[in-house]
Amino acid sequence: MSDLEGEENNPTCDLSCEAELRAQFGFGPEHEAEFRNQLMLARYEISDDRVWSTTLQDALQEASGYCGIKRQIEKIVGKGVVSEYIRNDVHSRFADREGKLISQYRNSAGLLTQRIQAVQRFAPFRATVMQYQWNEATARVCPDYTLP
Repeated sequence: MSDLEGEENNPTCDLSCEAELRAQFGFGPEHEAEFRNQLMLARYEISDDRVWSTTLQDALQEASGYCGIKRQIEKIVGKGVVSEYIRNDVHSRFADREGKLISQYRNSAGLLTQRIQAVQRFAPFRATVMQYQWNEATARVCPDYTLP
């Protein structure tokens, strides 16, 4: 496994994420060491959580597929004036695959939400990092469309 692949399984926590965590959990400059320890522990535990990693990867693949279909439809239908017949034909050709991806994504999203809620009970800091990771990753794979 390359370093880049390993990074995909670790939570992304950029400066924006760190600022959110500091504000939510009240970490001021005088508690920098404690904040860094919490962040390091959260990253370790999340990277070790195979259920989370697998489900997140599934959700991202499904989101990417869904948005890919949306882009294809837009590309075909967006070419000037398209008759209603063509528009309906394009939508019907993609409907089954789109429906399957929506269902799969909703299932994965439900599992991710359950996992975050379960972790929230005993490790709220880690749960917040997990939520941030999910939000950022889905925004990267599907920036142009709202996920179902």
